[in-house]
Amino acid sequence: MAFEPIYDTAVFDTFRKLGTGQAVVEARLLPRPEIRIAKVLSTSSSVGISAAEAFSGEARYSGRVNFKVLFETTEGTAEELDYNADFSDKVEANGIGASTKTIFSANILDMDIIAAEEDVIKLAAVVEVTLYGCTREDIKYLARGGDGVYTHEDRVNCSALASETDETFIISDTLEIGAGVEILGAESRVFTYKRTAEDDSVTFAGEAVVDLTLKNADGAISCKSVAIPVEQQCRADGARERDAVTGGLKIKDCAVTVSGEENERVAEIELTLKAECMSFRSLEMLPAVDVFCLENELLPTVESVVVGCPKNDITLESTVEGSVAIEDKLPLADTVLGTFGSRVNVSTATAEAGRVKIEGLLGTNIVYFSAERGSSNTVYAQVPFSLTLSADVEEGDTLGAQAGVKDVSVKIRRGNELGIRAEVVVSLSVIAEETQIVITELKLGEARPPRRAAISVHIASNGETVWDAAKALGITPEEVVRQNPDVSMPCSGGERLRAFRRIER
Repeated sequence: MAFEPIYDTAVFDTFRKLGTGQAVVEARLLPRPEIRIAKVLSTSSSVGISAAEAFSGEARYSGRVNFKVLFETTEGTAEELDYNADFSDKVEANGIGASTKTIFSANILDMDIIAAEEDVIKLAAVVEVTLYGCTREDIKYLARGGDGVYTHEDRVNCSALASETDETFIISDTLEIGAGVEILGAESRVFTYKRTAEDDSVTFAGEAVVDLTLKNADGAISCKSVAIPVEQQCRADGARERDAVTGGLKIKDCAVTVSGEENERVAEIELTLKAECMSFRSLEMLPAVDVFCLENELLPTVESVVVGCPKNDITLESTVEGSVAIEDKLPLADTVLGTFGSRVNVSTATAEAGRVKIEGLLGTNIVYFSAERGSSNTVYAQVPFSLTLSADVEEGDTLGAQAGVKDVSVKIRRGNELGIRAEVVVSLSVIAEETQIVITELKLGEARPPRRAAISVHIASNGETVWDAAKALGITPEEVVRQNPDVSMPCSGGERLRAFRRIER
């Protein structure tokens, strides 16, 4: 027998979640010297990652948290403070190398007021950062065993990084705000509904939502929202149609200015968006995962390989409903002035066959007016939710989830209870991840003793294949089929498989 194993090499890219980290970011917000703070009405924050670098065992990043505080002054008017706090930290995890290509996602887990005085407000936000990484794998594997060696191959799906996109662009819109109206602040967010790979480009379709906090001529607070559709084609050298795309759109900056005559005032909104994604092309490798030989023992060396194949990111929309009771120490609500700092934290996202289960918590500040006391007041509402939504996923897929609030409406049910209905958008990164055993080296062992039995019988188990039967009986797969023509494969269990041999005397 000529023992000449044949090897092949697979080069592919594994994309998977590498790790998470948390950072605490603090800020100190100061009003103008002539303004004194009487009461905080709402707080909000948003976070973005601006730069990252990978090293062996860790990835370092820089980010920025934008804090906003809406408050009432001692003069009875409303004002807003806005502050950017820069921070940096790192995520440590096995599998991170200097050549790892990274995508970071970040969200605010929690935010608290540390101190609130007449001349200063101190805030702290807990930021959760999730790291996804793309790593190049170079695996040598056994493709065929040579003469007399029977190999069982398994088709393994894998991916190759086709393109990367990191592009910034601007969108704009206007909103009529009326005479005597002052803009106190703006909150913005963007939702990516579709990501489509084309030749050397990726097209994004989505929607940006900007909430403006307004102070009317009489000093009352109100809110207005504008939704801006987004459709942008970005350069992605190497991308092709049907590539899987992971990533999306992010808000980099939001600027609002006022123009026009006194009676025709217009808010001009300009958003700077960042498109950040990777596209992946499907590949296949066919490694030998099992071997046997009739004449000799075989000594295989096996290696465990983790393969993560990204699918297209999925965006889902749903509704979360709940209620919150106003504390007895607060006055009853007569008019809802607006909601501020709405956010969604997803605690778990699980893939099932054709659907996902998402659990989390919706939080929002509800500012209302009480006619009884002639004052503005705030209730912070938290609504836990559990959603089961249809999605193109399979059981065992690994999901990364981020969510945002598209719109919130509040109704006064009774004087001490407020009903909440929120439209939420959930973005899922979907990775088909599996651990595959491959044979990386094969050596010839000792000669097998010849079989002395003229007939061998094997009782099959459920799911056994021709390959399993051949190994058990010590004959070739072709002989299993020839000598057991009435047995259907794979076996259901209990079948008697026979092997007949000619024994030389």
